[in-house]
Amino acid sequence: MPRRTPEDAAKTRETILDAGLRVFAELGFAAAQLEEIAKRAGVTRGAFYHHFTNKADLYGAILRERWTSVMAPVLDVLCTEGEPAAKIHGFVASFLRAVQTDPQMQALMQMSLSGDLSLPDFRDDAGIAHKQGALEELTISLAKVLEAAGHSADALDRARTIVIFLNGAAVSATLHPASVSAAPERLAALFLDGVL
Repeated sequence: MPRRTPEDAAKTRETILDAGLRVFAELGFAAAQLEEIAKRAGVTRGAFYHHFTNKADLYGAILRERWTSVMAPVLDVLCTEGEPAAKIHGFVASFLRAVQTDPQMQALMQMSLSGDLSLPDFRDDAGIAHKQGALEELTISLAKVLEAAGHSADALDRARTIVIFLNGAAVSATLHPASVSAAPERLAALFLDGVL
């Protein structure tokens, strides 16, 4: 039997993360079974345990890694050339588009709303700390763009308002998709007219 390469191992880990995301989003942490995750990933329990110590370890890895990968293209909009106000509009529209159309974003939101994050295993978990840090980093990035747009006195408050709106939009899209069914560019413009 040929030895597995590091690339094979990385691919297996990604497959387990994807399967875990789907199962946790559908069933929640408590009802999710390792057997089901391994089955959907097409791996053995041994392969699962090669990559993750337990179900909580997988759950935390999903929160840390998948939020980072889902948000990367959305955050890239803030790094483009152009007018600061246009970059913020593009960022908000990109986020809203992801909430409406990206299955991984939708599954992550379902996980986040399942109530599992209040379980003792996750209250102090690195996955939650990572998410909180990411939200703070996003707020600071937005504040810098807002400062460049001429809102230096209250850039942080405006940035927090945008983050709160985006979190609310994501929750609304998860619980009632029709509530954010308008074009992302239009929703972004309506919201940002007040903020900017």
